[in-house]
Amino acid sequence: MRRKIIKLGVFFTVFIISLVIASKLMNRGNTDMTMEMQEASAPIVYMNVNDNYINCLHGYMKPMEGNYLRESLTPLMANRMVSFRAYTYGTQITKVAYEVRSLDMKRLIEDTLINNYTTDQDGLVATVPIKDLIEDDKEYMLIIKLTTNDGNELRYYTRIINAAELYLGEKMKFVSDFSDKTFHKEEAKELIPYMESNAEGDNSSFAKVNIHSSFEQLTYGNLNPVVISNKDMTLLEIDSENANISLSYWVQVKQQYYKVKEYFRLRRGSERMYLMEYERTMNQVLIEEPSPVINGKIVHGILEEPLQAKENADADIYCFVQEGALYSFNSSSSSLIKVYSFWDQKNNDARTRYDANDIKILDLDEAGNIWFIVYGYHNRGVHEGQVGITMYYFDSMVNTIEEKLYIPYTKSSQLLKDNMTLLSYINKRGMFYVYIDGSIYTISLETREAECVESNLRDDRFVSSKDNSIIAWVNAGDLKDCQVIQLFNLDQAEPTMIGARNGEIVLPLGFMDSDFIYGQARLSDITTDASGRTIVPMYSLKIQNEAGELLKEYKQEGIYVTDIKIVDNMIILDRVVYDEERAQYEMTEPDQIMNNKTETTLRNVFDGVVTEEMETTYQTVLRREPVSGSIKNLTPKQVMFEGSREVVLDNTDEAPRYYVYRMGELQDIYSDPADAVYQASEIYGVVVDKECAYIWQSGARKSKTAIEDIETPMLTEDTTSVALCVGEILKKNGVYKDVSELLRTDSVLSVLQDNIQGQVLDLHGCTLKSVLYYVNRGYPVMAMVEGGQAVLIVGYDAKNIILYDPREGRQFKKGMNDSTQWFEDNNNRYITYIPD
Repeated sequence: MRRKIIKLGVFFTVFIISLVIASKLMNRGNTDMTMEMQEASAPIVYMNVNDNYINCLHGYMKPMEGNYLRESLTPLMANRMVSFRAYTYGTQITKVAYEVRSLDMKRLIEDTLINNYTTDQDGLVATVPIKDLIEDDKEYMLIIKLTTNDGNELRYYTRIINAAELYLGEKMKFVSDFSDKTFHKEEAKELIPYMESNAEGDNSSFAKVNIHSSFEQLTYGNLNPVVISNKDMTLLEIDSENANISLSYWVQVKQQYYKVKEYFRLRRGSERMYLMEYERTMNQVLIEEPSPVINGKIVHGILEEPLQAKENADADIYCFVQEGALYSFNSSSSSLIKVYSFWDQKNNDARTRYDANDIKILDLDEAGNIWFIVYGYHNRGVHEGQVGITMYYFDSMVNTIEEKLYIPYTKSSQLLKDNMTLLSYINKRGMFYVYIDGSIYTISLETREAECVESNLRDDRFVSSKDNSIIAWVNAGDLKDCQVIQLFNLDQAEPTMIGARNGEIVLPLGFMDSDFIYGQARLSDITTDASGRTIVPMYSLKIQNEAGELLKEYKQEGIYVTDIKIVDNMIILDRVVYDEERAQYEMTEPDQIMNNKTETTLRNVFDGVVTEEMETTYQTVLRREPVSGSIKNLTPKQVMFEGSREVVLDNTDEAPRYYVYRMGELQDIYSDPADAVYQASEIYGVVVDKECAYIWQSGARKSKTAIEDIETPMLTEDTTSVALCVGEILKKNGVYKDVSELLRTDSVLSVLQDNIQGQVLDLHGCTLKSVLYYVNRGYPVMAMVEGGQAVLIVGYDAKNIILYDPREGRQFKKGMNDSTQWFEDNNNRYITYIPD
């Protein structure tokens, strides 16, 4: 017996020694083949405006499609001068230059080398003397180019404008003072007149505060935060009266860090500044010391939105993304692994804190290996200064991450983020599916060969399940052509088709878990509502499972579904009924469909906790408590490799797209300009097209204006009011043609599109208040009224609009309220244009 014990002891001793030796050998080889992520090397640039350094610009290593970059706007100072400071962080700059281009990037106006810049211990200061080649009150793109000693040319993009008095100093001071006072309760009492505290304000969390919040919320309650970074101010939009400005900075509360963003929409009055809109967000940045793992919980803190998270089947490995960092917690080994993050306490400056990127977890297996993508602007590493999608594989056994492919992107990180919310998925055959700018691509992870599955899609006719494993779309330009839905389970070989009946259309609406929801509508039922917005009354709504089996059909006589919202385990139906007397659809009570299936939930439970001091915070209650009370913090290294793993996608996006921005952030993308303008007017936003040309702006309107050079011919038997109005629009653009003859064979839109160099906009369904924006810019708006007649809106003041009515043969004023009602009664049918 004693011999057996001795042999067993020797065996275990040899076994342990072997493990140690093997581990050292593995780690030695791993060290030779791995490296830590490279530190940031690119300088950052701040623009000097009124002796304030604002608009923090981050450098791009490759030329970008600047028409998609709307991060900031820099007004020029006297004599069209603007200066900037580059913080170089020790990087040597050998050449400084700049370009000025039109906003669409097609016209190079100036390309100049700067020789007379000064240097100091922080970097360099330079002045950009813009030549007399730009127009006043018109935006251009300024590109600052810095060449480093290793030959890399970094580009920094900002819109510029040379405008008369913008009262910028007053507006910037108001923003700075307002923000500073929120940290001092006594001084903050001066802010009470600017707030509109009421029941609309959510006073349950510091994560989101707005103009309707209470004084206590505005002043951080009892948190007593301390600002620990620069307050970076970004000017988003400005004119003589209005300004949209944001602040971004970090604060510390006790031992925790938080990202804070403030947004201000201002209007300058004759006597004081008016705060039209205010919003502040606050999100905790997770740090490893002190450990966030406490008593079997991961404490996430104050968060604006729930976390993205996955767990393995045993639920002992839980990975999540918090504020741009991917973590994996292993209960069995009591280890918290910071799998990926540009920022850490060793790499902590304005470059690594820049948050124009995000992470998405694609797959997590039983051993804790993770497939994930990092998308957007890359703050450091091998793709520093580039926008794109990098796919990584985290190997939990050797604690390394390896790049598997990189997809470069030359538009903005905001557009890329919008794409990633629609589709990014790895299937069981090792194929990566991704949606980019209206196209679906599949990429082999083994060969890195890419194929386009479908192109020129509309975002509003593409839907995906929550995990992106099933997608559905209908590829049709016109609503009447929505005849076939393609439903594609990406773990299968081919999509299946769902066809429409004769005289009908089908529309993909969304997913409840893996169950697909779509609607059926008769073409004869499609119409417009009282305001002119298109109504698609779906007489039937169907839900089918992955096998194609019909689970439920929602169909009620005389009641139609116009839209759905999916909230938790419920489908909320927007419904209308047809009013025979008024011959139009009217809204009726919404209905609901409950999901009878038990929703799959994580066994590591993410939930909110309310305390008096911190208010609502979040934590994950772990299914299995850590084996050890001492948590190990690990950071993987990156596997080195030779060659490139870049995959370039051939993207020719020909579909029209209109981008709605609010608070400097992309809100949505539309294919119809009327939809974009309508949405932007609801949220006080901005609409631009692919060339970054303004389609519509909230607040950008003078109090009164009148368009000159509009003739007032009288209607005769030989012509129509439509022809006369179209003729005046063409004359305004220097085109003199027989419009009556043209309209015999073509529509109004076709005649205008064929004869105007610019964009012709059908704004059917927008409000009178919205379309006055175009009159303000000097473009007449044609409105259709009763009997197929047309009038031109050619001016306005505070109480009236100015009309040219061919039936009257003159211009005259009509009250604003009466005009609004008149056009609403005629379905708000407007047509206008924006010249090139």
